[in-house]
Amino acid sequence: MITWIWTLRPDFNDPSHLNYSGSCKFTRYLGQEILYRFDAPDRRRDERYESWDRHAENVRNDVRELGCDQ
Repeated sequence: MITWIWTLRPDFNDPSHLNYSGSCKFTRYLGQEILYRFDAPDRRRDERYESWDRHAENVRNDVRELGCDQ
């Protein structure tokens, strides 16, 4: 079992909403949980899912432009 521990100040915008840092931690945690609990195939670099890769790259670019990636 994987545990995710977060802290209020660096990971949340307010008591009920994650900020960018917290959402990255949660996304990593959720991905690990899915891999741990289910037999989910890795679809990265699968050409049938290319639109997901493009979208992920667009989001990364937006985050960099906004200066949220620090």
